[in-house]
Amino acid sequence: MFLSSNNVASVFIFTVLLNFFYLNPVHSDGETKQGNSSYNTYATCQECMKSSCYTFKKACMYTSSTKQYCCFDCGADTDGITKYYYKVDCDTQCFDVDSSCKCNGPCWLCVDSQNDTSGYKFNMPDQIADVQCNQLALYMVN
Repeated sequence: MFLSSNNVASVFIFTVLLNFFYLNPVHSDGETKQGNSSYNTYATCQECMKSSCYTFKKACMYTSSTKQYCCFDCGADTDGITKYYYKVDCDTQCFDVDSSCKCNGPCWLCVDSQNDTSGYKFNMPDQIADVQCNQLALYMVN
């Protein structure tokens, strides 16, 4: 069985493009991953307010430890694990005896007590910006 050069070239180009996009995923402006959450950082409040993240999520937060504004989503992750903005919400949904709420990045997760959470990092913003960019206290950790 012989393959035409067009078929070989097409498969080769497809493989190269697949590897490129797999190894270099495209992220939006300032997007990083924190605790399996989309976490966008901005130098100024105005920059955050003009972002597509703010358009969809309607919140710009400020983290005093990093002196940056951020916008993030605590929806379900790719594994289907529900994440919560508030610990109290996690506690009300995490009622299994072998589970507990742990903070990873800016979100709370209900995880099995047997899971290794040593790599989890607590990174909660401590203020939220109103539409005029005034910083208000944020009580996400209850």
